[in-house]
Amino acid sequence: VCSVVTSSASEDVVLVLSCLRGVAEMRATARRQAELELVSLREKEKSGALDAALTQLQQSQEILVRTEKLAAVGQLAASVGHELRNPLAAIRNAHAYVNKRLAAVGGEMNADPRVGQFMAIVERELNASSKIISDLLDFARERPLARQPCPLRPLVEEASALVPQKANVQIHNDVSEELPIPSLDKEQFRQVVVNLVQNAVEAIPPSRAGEVKVSAAVDEGGTLSVRVRDNGQGIPAEVKEKIFQPLFTTKTKGTGLGLAIVSGMVTKHGGSIRVESQPERGTEFIIELPTAVAALREAR
Repeated sequence: VCSVVTSSASEDVVLVLSCLRGVAEMRATARRQAELELVSLREKEKSGALDAALTQLQQSQEILVRTEKLAAVGQLAASVGHELRNPLAAIRNAHAYVNKRLAAVGGEMNADPRVGQFMAIVERELNASSKIISDLLDFARERPLARQPCPLRPLVEEASALVPQKANVQIHNDVSEELPIPSLDKEQFRQVVVNLVQNAVEAIPPSRAGEVKVSAAVDEGGTLSVRVRDNGQGIPAEVKEKIFQPLFTTKTKGTGLGLAIVSGMVTKHGGSIRVESQPERGTEFIIELPTAVAALREAR
């Protein structure tokens, strides 16, 4: 009996020691695994931080390259604009003189309908060239703001009157007369509204009855938002990201500077501009100006 008990006790000791040894090995294995996972996690964090730094560096380089390009484009635009303005003025004067002579002389020249058609073409293209030169100069020049109290509803009326009309499009000025009077550079902000309204009108196809609405409101924090909305064709997502870039355009005519100029003028006022659009459902440009535009309701 004693030998059986002794044997059983020995086996128990061996089993206990084996269990303890197994537990120690499992702990060591778990510790090594945890250390490996910790090293792997740290490597991933380092890799992520490195990727983020590389991305930021690439973005900074892209911004630097874009800034250098914009500076070069600005210098070129100023030079070209000034060089073309004088000959264009001479052509316009010559066109006006020929028109007067044709009206005074009459006869066979005026009997030919092609003469009037060609003169109309000359006038149309002169106006288009003048618009291109104005865009170039507006993009190139750095003019400080001349702020003054500027009621927004009359400004929208003036801007809308400057936009070429389309028979199938109605422009609505929904800016309230009770809106607080902001402090703006009237000339620059009128150009902002003209460009946005004209783009909205042009976005509506001739086959569709269109509406362009301009509205404005001031929120509780004092931020003034101006919205220009149309029910046109909308802007594709891949295009929407590029529309404020200089020289980018989807139109067959134009410089691609209109929205870049708008963005620059809004930024000068300390504001921001963004666009929301859905294909076939229309587009809305939203300008937000800070409390610095100072409501002056009592100035009325």
